[in-house]
Amino acid sequence: MIFKDQIAAYAAAAPNNAIRNTEMFFQNYAIDRLQFEEFALRPFDEDSTTFYVSTVPRGFAGSKSDLDLILVANADDADNGISNMLFFNERRVGNKVIRRSDIAKSFELVAAALETPPDDRLAAIAEVNRTLPIKWADLERVVNGVSFAAGAPYAPYLGLVSRWTVHSSLVNYRQQLIFASLAALAGSPLATYGYMQNCLAGAMDAVMAACGQVLTNTKWTLPRWKLFRECATGNVVRQGIELVEALAQTFEMHRITTAPEPAEASTALSFYFDRLLCKFESKGEKRFVLTSKTQSHRFLPAATLLSQRGRNAVTDSKALEAILSVPCTAVESLDHVQAQLALDLLARDFIVLSGWRVVT
Repeated sequence: MIFKDQIAAYAAAAPNNAIRNTEMFFQNYAIDRLQFEEFALRPFDEDSTTFYVSTVPRGFAGSKSDLDLILVANADDADNGISNMLFFNERRVGNKVIRRSDIAKSFELVAAALETPPDDRLAAIAEVNRTLPIKWADLERVVNGVSFAAGAPYAPYLGLVSRWTVHSSLVNYRQQLIFASLAALAGSPLATYGYMQNCLAGAMDAVMAACGQVLTNTKWTLPRWKLFRECATGNVVRQGIELVEALAQTFEMHRITTAPEPAEASTALSFYFDRLLCKFESKGEKRFVLTSKTQSHRFLPAATLLSQRGRNAVTDSKALEAILSVPCTAVESLDHVQAQLALDLLARDFIVLSGWRVVT
């Protein structure tokens, strides 16, 4: 489900690239690095390791970029998750404290979830996402970060982080396809286009992650993709890039006019993902189901958050029954009112997609 040779090559070069990118950042913007590091460490305990993370070691930082740091504390009683915003030479500095033991525990949980049997893997991944001792974004950042002492001790975990990102990106890709289909049925071309763009972002992240290139901040997905498609090698990887680009062109051609049926337009790319990265198939029939918080109420909870039309539809339950009875692969049988309500309920976590299992 990942291209191991691509990840191995990227991982071998990543620490040196991060060191070089960091050095170039300080040189390009005439910042005294030693003075900055002394300033950044002043408020904190010496029993720790501080990492440059996010855009600076990845080479995306510009003249107005923040300097993001993560301080990994050795003490188990350190204040985990404490963040500070400082300023150095009129540049914002974000500094966050994370316990080393919590990083280790997070890696253990991620590895265990990825080894869960196929029928239960998606549920296990969702549960770990909710219970990680530290935020997933911070875990990714320390893996791709470089310490003040120019070390990259967490770089060996890149393969694990890549596998996890492939899973999560493909889940997002498939969900956004269904959302786009619902938006098209609801007669909302702008919403359809928006969901299609989210679908493309998930596809791009999946292909890049399969080659070891992971960055949680979605702001950088498109710039990273432009660089990736120019430099990526290997026939299988190039095929994935071509399929993503073809889907992007199809979506863009229909930006103003009626959009194509998203699932049909993405057939070739979905087949590529199933064949080479991570295959999802039916576990029973894929349907929308009520979430646990919804089932505990007589009607939908917090119904005032819905539009008046939505509240009326839910109260008489007819539209809701129609949504829950149709397979996710046949949402075209919903009328435009039901499709819009399904989008409202999905956005508010009142219903979720069910019936997927991971095969590979």
